[in-house]
Amino acid sequence: DPGCPRITAPGLASGTALYDVNKLDTTAVPEVPGGMMGLPAYFQREMRYPEDARRNDIQGPLKLEFVVEASGVVSNAVALKDLGGGCTEEAIRMVRAICWKPGIKDGRRVRTVVPVEILFRLP
Repeated sequence: DPGCPRITAPGLASGTALYDVNKLDTTAVPEVPGGMMGLPAYFQREMRYPEDARRNDIQGPLKLEFVVEASGVVSNAVALKDLGGGCTEEAIRMVRAICWKPGIKDGRRVRTVVPVEILFRLP
């Protein structure tokens, strides 16, 4: 994402180990500007409701899981509960637009699985 600064390699954990967010140093889970508590408001503010979902009155919670790489880039996003109508694609677009700060394990940046729930609600 061109709006997110790239983190250089020094200080990155070696290998391709993948960590569960609950197994990280408690003060060093992946973060977003404004904190994780601000994610619901961010999603509601930035959401471009998919036209197909709007037309078919599709709404509800969408559970998404993705990896925040050691560089802060989002990869491997997958819907654990899909609503259809383009909602998964919109959820992935929104999480990829965030400049994530990677998780930390033993003082090094690591790949981390992050679960989120995004509420799709028509006005």
